[in-house]
Amino acid sequence: MTKSRPTALNQTALALIRRWFDGRPRWLVLSNDNESATRLIEAERLEKESLRESIDREIAWELGLRRRKDYIVSNVPRLHLESPVFQRETCSGKTEERFNVVEFFLVELYGKQGRDELDQKTHVEWWTVDQLLNPSGATLLQERQRTLLEIADILNEERKHE
Repeated sequence: MTKSRPTALNQTALALIRRWFDGRPRWLVLSNDNESATRLIEAERLEKESLRESIDREIAWELGLRRRKDYIVSNVPRLHLESPVFQRETCSGKTEERFNVVEFFLVELYGKQGRDELDQKTHVEWWTVDQLLNPSGATLLQERQRTLLEIADILNEERKHE
């Protein structure tokens, strides 16, 4: 008997928002006084929405930026990652198997207004790849997101620019 693939999916998109400082890339993270870890912008896919549309919506909402005027989300994900099955208990007490799908989208800022808007936000920080992947230190990226970046291995190419 073969085991069937789980039908329950967790579908999320992560924004890799890049900005250049002195010719070196930095990546947007959000800090929160109530949390010890910082985080990338992440969006769950809503019904009838692509993962690209989900992350576009979330960036506009969380950062107060104008879609297609202050930033652009890449047309295709930088990486599509499917993670192994895990089990989760539902509200009814039943156990269901879940399957994670995560897509990473590169986001570029353009226009002075959008950059100026972000410069005014105290919860926005710009980190290097090493800061994003650092497993210990005073400020850390949310553990789940850091693990996903390590598994995906998509930022190592950016290190040569730092």
